[in-house]
Amino acid sequence: MMFSLAATVALVLSASQVESDSERIQDGFRVTDIGPSLTVVADTEYGTNIGLFEKDGAILLIDPMPGEERLVALAELIKDSASGQVDCILNTHNHEDHSGGNAFFAANGAAIAEVSLEVCNAVFSESVQLITVQSHTDEDILVFVPEASTLFVGDVFDNSWHPTFYAGGLPGLNQAIDIIVDLANDGALIVPGHGRPAKADVVTQFRDNTVEWVTLIKRLHEAGMTVEQIMNVPEVEVALQRFNTERRDPFIPQRAYSRFVERTVEIISG
Repeated sequence: MMFSLAATVALVLSASQVESDSERIQDGFRVTDIGPSLTVVADTEYGTNIGLFEKDGAILLIDPMPGEERLVALAELIKDSASGQVDCILNTHNHEDHSGGNAFFAANGAAIAEVSLEVCNAVFSESVQLITVQSHTDEDILVFVPEASTLFVGDVFDNSWHPTFYAGGLPGLNQAIDIIVDLANDGALIVPGHGRPAKADVVTQFRDNTVEWVTLIKRLHEAGMTVEQIMNVPEVEVALQRFNTERRDPFIPQRAYSRFVERTVEIISG
């Protein structure tokens, strides 16, 4: 599949995580060298996973986060780590935490793939594959870099948070995960929107945990329980903690917990 948004396929925890010997902390970023041409960067406070791919002297930036001060630091890191300035920007989806840095890098000469696809095609058409799915948003783009055996999946899979499959529901998530696992079945690294990169078994477990969560919430909702009552069921808390791969305490704020249950009920009822 070529580097083209037109040539896409539209689709309506005990989880482990991958830590690399090449990981380092640099200027407030967690930097992981995946191979000679690909680096994953994450601001240690902000958390969005950012891809930096070099090909024939050109640089593709995946999911630049917002934040003027941190973007300046990111640009400096890119100058130190890569061969020059960013040539093309690609977003796995349009949410601010993944696209907020677009304008900053565009002002410095980068082309945004969604706007200037031909510029990005000129360099990356043979080396990056795109697949469009519908899960976290109406248009989530999976970005596969075959030569580095790495797949960026945005927030279709978040290895630090509960699932947010609100655009595609459970069918959309299932179809997206099927594609992710198929692409990564030879051991490819899967880079989530947030959290540590993982392998296919972790993403499969994430999907299984999500199915169990939805099944549980559906049963309690159909029994007439309110959101607050559901939140107080010990079995629900256990199900929630399966997504807590970083073992945070507390895992999520109470308001986020309530909203997760509410949104799950909306999906079930819809």
